[in-house]
Amino acid sequence: MKKTFVIASLLLFCDLLNAQVSLKALQMYFPDSVNSEKAAKYFFNETQTIKENAAPVLLGYKAMSYFMMCNYSSDPLTKLGYFNEGKKLLGNAIEKESKNPELIYFRFSTQLNTPKILNYKNELNTDKAFLLEYLENNSSPSNSNKTLNSRIKEILIQSKLCSKDEIHKMND
Repeated sequence: MKKTFVIASLLLFCDLLNAQVSLKALQMYFPDSVNSEKAAKYFFNETQTIKENAAPVLLGYKAMSYFMMCNYSSDPLTKLGYFNEGKKLLGNAIEKESKNPELIYFRFSTQLNTPKILNYKNELNTDKAFLLEYLENNSSPSNSNKTLNSRIKEILIQSKLCSKDEIHKMND
């Protein structure tokens, strides 16, 4: 019995270790997928091994890989299929971890860039408020997630949904 527990614990630890390595890799691949079809396809392929019971942030990256593929497909039905799968995966991830700033950032940036006809803009203001509050509480120089904070600031400023006061607070 004790031996079984030790083996199960080791397997779980290995899974967690692999997930962390995968997360770091996905965080590196994601930005390039925005501007490069080759990078988007690579990013998409890398996420296909992520299972539905994976950590929510991994599901979020998988969702983003589907959204990225929309940018590089010329067939409207294929685009819609990628979009719907990405939306479903991201929704499931946020349902599991609704206060994860990376997931909220994903939804905000996606909704910001989604055509109105797809009716996927319902959370923009809620997500904006969440992200602004997150930055206010997590912008100290010792914060370990400077890259995420930088991306959040960038998308909030680009969104043109922030007031001058909100932008000023972000830059303090």
